[in-house]
Amino acid sequence: MTFKEYYIIREGWLDKLQVALDVIGFEPTVGTVADASNAVISALRSAAAIARRDGDTAKQHAIDAGISAISMIPFGDVAKIAKLRKFRKPLTTGLRGVKSVGKKAQADRRRQSAKQIASFGTAGITTAPA
Repeated sequence: MTFKEYYIIREGWLDKLQVALDVIGFEPTVGTVADASNAVISALRSAAAIARRDGDTAKQHAIDAGISAISMIPFGDVAKIAKLRKFRKPLTTGLRGVKSVGKKAQADRRRQSAKQIASFGTAGITTAPA
């Protein structure tokens, strides 16, 4: 299914509005307002889906609301890529890999700092003759 088939032909007017808000959200001056509006619309759609007991739709709209909220942060618009469903799994897999690399680097820095602290503690110690 192509982007046009999924987002333009299949979806309703509210979905088209939200795609337009996503695009407008990339523009720095009015983008924050567009992203905030999009987050509110997605949150309301999630609440409506919960009221209808449609858990999958509610979850999807809640995720979209979170992505729109993150997009309000400067340079957070990259998160909008996650809204494209076919890119979501590779994106999350890549982000998990980045997170694990970051945690490993953090652990390495902690070990290195501990070694430096230990070497400073023993460097100034002299033993007095007995």
